[in-house]
Amino acid sequence: MGGQCYQILYESILLKTVYIKNYGVDGVTFEFAKFITKKFSPEFIENIIKENPNRLIIAYQSGNPTGAEIIYNSNCTIRKVAVPELSKLYFFRTILRTRNRV
Repeated sequence: MGGQCYQILYESILLKTVYIKNYGVDGVTFEFAKFITKKFSPEFIENIIKENPNRLIIAYQSGNPTGAEIIYNSNCTIRKVAVPELSKLYFFRTILRTRNRV
């Protein structure tokens, strides 16, 4: 596996983990598992990077990935043009707690 393959695997696992931590409040159901497996698969991440690497935002702390989000294309309702939309950035909760203790 090359460096790019490892990076894609890290990003896939990061996205799955932070999604589970944010939305898996009742545990991981079968439907939930199927959704995140497809939505954040290494193949899906690789396609995003190939199409437009700027659509994937990864946050780092101490050189390690700690948060991630995929930017989706949306339409501006006023100007009727395509615009990128970042609605949220997912982080590990422990990172947020650590930062808030300052």
